[in-house]
Amino acid sequence: MRVLAFDTCLAACSAALLADGVVRALRQEVLGRGHAERLLPMLAAVLGDAGLRPGQIDLLAVTAGPGSFVGVRVGVAAARGLALALDRPAIGVGTLAALAGEPSERAVLAAIEAGSEAVYAQAFAADRQALGPPRLCAAEEAAGLAPVGCALAGNAGSLVLPWLARAGKPTAGPIGAPHPDPCLVARLAMAALAAGARGPPAPLYLRPSDARLPAA
Repeated sequence: MRVLAFDTCLAACSAALLADGVVRALRQEVLGRGHAERLLPMLAAVLGDAGLRPGQIDLLAVTAGPGSFVGVRVGVAAARGLALALDRPAIGVGTLAALAGEPSERAVLAAIEAGSEAVYAQAFAADRQALGPPRLCAAEEAAGLAPVGCALAGNAGSLVLPWLARAGKPTAGPIGAPHPDPCLVARLAMAALAAGARGPPAPLYLRPSDARLPAA
C-alpha cells in the first residue's frame, strides 16, 4: 500500500510517502506560518522523490487536530480535496496520538501548547491505547492525567513539567520531536483503515478560532 501522509497542525509542515511500510520520501520544514502555501508544493516534491504519480497513491493520511486552527483546516481540507480528486480514502489521525509515538515500555502524556497557558493533552498507555479523549485544559489539569513514570511528548513540557513535579509524578523525560512524524501518521492511518475506519477526515477543534469579525 502506498500512503501519502502529511501534517500541518503545529509549527512544522511535513509529508512522507510510505510504500508497503517502507519510507520512500520524507520532507519537513518548520515554518510557523505559511502552511497553505507550502503544503501542495511539498506533496508534489515528495511524490517526485518517490517516483510516483498522484494516481498511484492508495491512501491519504493527515493529522486532524488538535492544533492551530488554520493549520488543522489546511491539512484536513487538502486531504479531503485530494481524496475526492483521486477517488482514494483519506484517514485523519489525532495530533496527540501521532506525538505519543510507537508502543514502548512506558506510558506517555502528549501535551502541546494551546495559548494562554493552556494545553491540549491526552494520556496513552504503553501500547499507545488512549487512556481518555484529548482535552483542552490548564497545565495543572494535564499533569493530573499523566500516569506515574510516564514519558512526556509534545512542545508543552515547560508548562507541564513543574506541575508533574509538584504532584510527585516523575517522568522519563521528553520523547520524540515537538511536531508529529508523518511516517507515524501514515502507519496510524493504515492501522485505522484496517480496523474499519473510513473518511473523510474531520477536523478536531477543542476551542473556537481566535478570529473575530470586525465590529459593524
